[in-house]
Amino acid sequence: MYLGTNGPTCIAEVFQATRIIDRHSGTPWLAGFRLEKAIRLLDLTGVFATTIGASTAIHSGPRPRAQRWATTLYDTYENIDGILYCSSMYGNAESVVLVERGAQSIPFLTVFHRALNDPAMLATLAETGKQIRYQLV
Repeated sequence: MYLGTNGPTCIAEVFQATRIIDRHSGTPWLAGFRLEKAIRLLDLTGVFATTIGASTAIHSGPRPRAQRWATTLYDTYENIDGILYCSSMYGNAESVVLVERGAQSIPFLTVFHRALNDPAMLATLAETGKQIRYQLV
């Protein structure tokens, strides 16, 4: 599961291919939650990537490369619940890949859950779109 630590990061990541925030196609929703318990994340936001012989390209380069690294890290660090990395689409904001070992931390209920086509989301999405220069439809 890919997670952003804030809504704009999620929007930038989800709609990166078209750079169009489409509030209607596929009926997208934005959900937020608080984890049920603490999780252990391998932190790739600092110098760790360099110390293992890689670079920040493992979280901002081509997906096949990032996926190979993620698989290797998953297999090597059996005590982690996920990976903390920098979003390449929203100013290096912290993002998380939560693997199945961390699934028990996901709550049943959200603290925020709203369809993007909900009129209450319009102002927030318009501001996010303006900030990252994505079109809003």
